[in-house]
Amino acid sequence: MSCKHIVIVDDDPTILELLRRFLSGPEYRISVARRASVARSMLLRDHVDLVLTDARLPGENGIELTRAAEELGIPALIMSGDEEWALSQGADATKLLLKPFGLIQAEQRILAALNA
Repeated sequence: MSCKHIVIVDDDPTILELLRRFLSGPEYRISVARRASVARSMLLRDHVDLVLTDARLPGENGIELTRAAEELGIPALIMSGDEEWALSQGADATKLLLKPFGLIQAEQRILAALNA
């Protein structure tokens, strides 16, 4: 598998750093953003293979960001600790990664999304 570019979006710097460190390696190029607006500019500027975003972000929420990514042909996963809220906002249940989740579980979902 060639190096895949993943954009991780979360307003919690601890989660961003944990995921960045876990996924860093020859398989993935990781970019991080704390706001959807920053991630949107990455989507337009860079080749991105996957967006992994928190559902609740300041300003534009992650669900809106996933719609924008998918309009560009970029798959996306949504992290949320509140499944009911995410679904009420229009999140696709098949793209939800419910918090708390294990890092291995996250990587399995990422691999599945990249290979879909």
